[in-house]
Amino acid sequence: MMRWIGVLGSVCLLAGCGLLARYDDGNALVEAVRTQVDRAAPQGDGGGEQAPLRRFYEARSYRAAWQGRQGEAALQALLRSGTHGLDPMQYHATELAEQRQKLDGRTPDGERAAWDVAMTRSLLHLAVHLGQGQVQPDLRQAKNAPARPAMDPVAALERAANGNPAAELDALAPENDAYVRLRHALARLHGIAAAGGWGTVPAGPATGPALVALRHRLAAEGLVPVEQTPAFDAALAGALKRFQEDHGLPATGKVDDATRAELNVPVEDRIETVQLNLERLRWMRRPAAPRGLTVNIPAFELELRDAGKAVLTSRIVVGKSWSPTPVFSDEVVSVIVNPVWNVPGSITRDEIAPAMQRDPGYLARQHMRVFRGEEEIDPSSVDWSALPETVSVRQDPGNDNALGRVKFQMPNKFDIYLHDTPAGHLFAKETRAFSHGCIRVEKPLELAAALLADQPTWTPPRIEEAIASEETREVKLTRPLPIDITYFTAWTTSSGELRFGPDVYGLDRELAAALKGRRPDDTVARGLLRSKQRSAPETAPTGGSTPWL
Repeated sequence: MMRWIGVLGSVCLLAGCGLLARYDDGNALVEAVRTQVDRAAPQGDGGGEQAPLRRFYEARSYRAAWQGRQGEAALQALLRSGTHGLDPMQYHATELAEQRQKLDGRTPDGERAAWDVAMTRSLLHLAVHLGQGQVQPDLRQAKNAPARPAMDPVAALERAANGNPAAELDALAPENDAYVRLRHALARLHGIAAAGGWGTVPAGPATGPALVALRHRLAAEGLVPVEQTPAFDAALAGALKRFQEDHGLPATGKVDDATRAELNVPVEDRIETVQLNLERLRWMRRPAAPRGLTVNIPAFELELRDAGKAVLTSRIVVGKSWSPTPVFSDEVVSVIVNPVWNVPGSITRDEIAPAMQRDPGYLARQHMRVFRGEEEIDPSSVDWSALPETVSVRQDPGNDNALGRVKFQMPNKFDIYLHDTPAGHLFAKETRAFSHGCIRVEKPLELAAALLADQPTWTPPRIEEAIASEETREVKLTRPLPIDITYFTAWTTSSGELRFGPDVYGLDRELAAALKGRRPDDTVARGLLRSKQRSAPETAPTGGSTPWL
């Protein structure tokens, strides 16, 4: 029995208690509802969920909301909350359904009122979860998420009580294609799970029973027909390549250890991953801007949209696990050609100073200069073993500059930005988490040309000419361009293909723990629950010709 319904048997029959005389409406059910609300949300003691509950019933003069057909429709909305990646059990959906079966025309008003109020409490919870997410965005992964428009769960429930409950509640969820497509993908996975899952692929060569297992595994996702052919044919190889592409693996068409590991992830784990990412979409709520940039950290990819369609995609390099790229929204305001890199103090202290102690000629080879305030000083005059805070390092533009030839400026408290890099070889790797937090772009010149396309004087040849001049120049965009730095380990393509990326920062584990009311484990917390980020282009110097590459 639900603790917040109370012991229904203890509710007296109000008509026999002489309480109806207190009110003018003479409606026994109204009186019973008022009594239940007083118990659940006492006057003057309304905080948290109590205030909305009382406000809902006060607005309707304590009339019951979920009797008859409206109750059945609202109950169905609770039961199908799983289609949003939510757990119907947290809304007591089955329990409420069982209670409703016992209600009929002979049921005392007190019991009917208790059920009505219990339904309202569950529906208020569902409304908040659909409109804002299940957990408050106070984790590192969420607190910098794009701002969500305010939503009033009481107003939403009033619309549901007077209209179509399922439609009104569904309307609280994000109204964007990414959310809708991911819900459809979740439904497909639930169907696979209901049919018994997709089995596993044993180790060893893809022959005999292992080949049959592979074909059945891929057929479960609809990637290849189920055929009893003994051959590893072109159709099976093509399906395997498709699977590899959808899971961020090299599309070799061969079953290597990494591919087998992804094939053998249980469908239940994939369902949980999709549920976690539906929650992240509820944090954002609003759709991406028709013209804007989106960075997805686990996909290691950037996308430029115009009129809602992708016009440029690029591989990217993001922050390492101990210097993660934060999740936030911002605007790109300018393109800087031949940028100067002002080395962050932490890198100067932790990486450059030790390098200078080993090799006094290190800075000169990297085209770096040393300053005290705004005054340039001789590096040999600095005690690199006890580096003063007033000393800073700057790297001049050039081929060795850690920011490359183009920087995309986006003012934010993290000092994170997009930039070119001389370390192009890193883009060939499948997992690209190598930076100190900033985002390196494989196609910086193409991106610069696209962002400056509405300025006729800044054609691609002009950009190349400006780079060749070695002169630092900032070109402001005609209009700031929205950019969302996101973290989605499951997403869909525009055609509905479901894709997965690695949980590079362990944020899936952190979010799953939060949703289940657990504390994140210490390993995750140590590296990820930091609120301040510092930017820098790469890893520690190793004595080569270019640093942090």
